[in-house]
Amino acid sequence: MLEFKKKGEMIMKIIAEKGIWLLLLAIYVCSCQKEEQPEKVKQLYIQLTMPESIHVDTKADDTGKSTVPKLGDIEVKNVWIVQFDAKTNSCLKALYVPQSGISQNESLAGLVVNLSTGDSGDEIAKFMDNDSRFYVIANGNRNLLTEDTTNDDMYSLTEAELQALTEEDLKKKARLIGQEGAPLVATSPTLLASEAFEYIPSNDGVIKVRAQMFRAFAWMTVKIKSSSPSGLFSLDKNEASQTIFKIHNLPQNMAVYRAGGGKGIAYPEVKDTSIIKGPFNVNIDPITTTGGEVTATFYMAENLRGIGTSTTQQGKNLPANGPGSSSDKLAGCTYIELTGTYKYNSSHTDGVKVKYTFYLGGNFTNDYNIARDYSYELTFNIAGPNSADVRVQITDGNVAVFDEVHVVDNIEVNF
Repeated sequence: MLEFKKKGEMIMKIIAEKGIWLLLLAIYVCSCQKEEQPEKVKQLYIQLTMPESIHVDTKADDTGKSTVPKLGDIEVKNVWIVQFDAKTNSCLKALYVPQSGISQNESLAGLVVNLSTGDSGDEIAKFMDNDSRFYVIANGNRNLLTEDTTNDDMYSLTEAELQALTEEDLKKKARLIGQEGAPLVATSPTLLASEAFEYIPSNDGVIKVRAQMFRAFAWMTVKIKSSSPSGLFSLDKNEASQTIFKIHNLPQNMAVYRAGGGKGIAYPEVKDTSIIKGPFNVNIDPITTTGGEVTATFYMAENLRGIGTSTTQQGKNLPANGPGSSSDKLAGCTYIELTGTYKYNSSHTDGVKVKYTFYLGGNFTNDYNIARDYSYELTFNIAGPNSADVRVQITDGNVAVFDEVHVVDNIEVNF
């Protein structure tokens, strides 16, 4: 029977500034007393706290209700907890916890998901009490780290699997976004990951570690306005008579960690299986009135292409100014294409065909990087057949998340 020497207490506060939500993961390692248990092996308790920014869906089942943990609209289906030795860099432990191992603490305001990984006799839940680096990955699924693909059961990597897993290998892991050959998605992906965080053994019997989870994808919001006082811009339609704009060059996979853990700027590699050229149609409502605005959203994996040489917005579209090293220096860079008809007067029946192209990135002139965990809002003001005023607002998901602002009160967690 395990005897807790000391109860851990965690107080977390999340302050929303310009839309800030922090997802904190507190890890409690409680020292245990058991004659046959080595001192270097301890029970690990994971507590995923998600107050206010998380809500619980209650669904009917055989017992009358069940709860589903969510971050915004992202359902937390499973979690990997991976421990590396800080001195030898070897993988000490990698534990997969399915959604059935995630429970709600109903005594607290908001939602607290407890991953109590095992009991005193459950060796699968033991972690090494070494100086360590921990990584936590949500919704990576079981086959992220093992060929055993049964998602419903808790699983710990075997000794052979642990010996084969390095931090470099972990950071190179990737998940498909969308479908093979079609990486454009209109609903949010679910892959989340923490950066490495340190665990240092302590004699007080309670270890407290906080780690923030990051989205492994970017969110794009595109707004299109027809801002001329008298003219009207209308977008083209597809074969199904749906109004659309086009997006080119989308990565096929989401890396679990930034740039797949690589040190270079460009990621992923520019080849047909890594970046799908498209074009891909994005449905959007038609612009029906002068001054009208329509909006569409989509999600994509990070596409880090680097910095080009242009000094103007117009020059950003020129192949010679791109960040690449090939003859086409814009190869692999993501861009939006608006094609349609501009009428000098909204009462006219005919108009002129126009096309506007904009390469996405961190600024208007030379940045072609689309980063994970960022929200990009692009506004196109079509003022004439040869004039498009573009505005870009970029929000770091680490500072302001993709949803409305919430102020979160202190929540006290007692064990």
